[in-house]
Amino acid sequence: HTLEMLRDVRGLVIRVSSIIPDMKVAFFRCSVCHHTVQVEIDRGRITEPQRCPRDMCNQLGSLSRIHNRCEFADRQIIRLQETPDVVPDGQTPHSISLCVYDEMANRCKPGDRLEVTGIFRSMPVRLNPRQRTLKSLFKTFVDVVQVRLTSSRRVVMDGWARGWVGRRA
Repeated sequence: HTLEMLRDVRGLVIRVSSIIPDMKVAFFRCSVCHHTVQVEIDRGRITEPQRCPRDMCNQLGSLSRIHNRCEFADRQIIRLQETPDVVPDGQTPHSISLCVYDEMANRCKPGDRLEVTGIFRSMPVRLNPRQRTLKSLFKTFVDVVQVRLTSSRRVVMDGWARGWVGRRA
């Protein structure tokens, strides 16, 4: 389960990951009858079909994922830190991870100042990825919906959902 709320965040980009392929639709093919099935990813999880959905086949465990037929989105992780002008003297600036997708990826670099609107999410951390046991520790991040580059020597970008409009600063 995740905690979600819409947030506006401002800060200084301190780190930008490389582009990460993020699967959106998984494609499966039956090894017996060659029937194909597409499964949409729900909250980062794939519900792999256990049986071929075709009535005349219905073979258990016959579906395998065909990687090159799956659909992916570009995802990038940005680490955003409070700007020095808003941090009280003697305190360490807070930072948070941002997840940006598709057209919003590769639009900023370390040192840029951003204003983002996104969904604040927290997810429990698993003790072991192969076990169901969860820690009481939560990983937090913001799924970005809108981003505005407010300070850079490069192009100023306004992004809304999956569209971009740019103008020279």
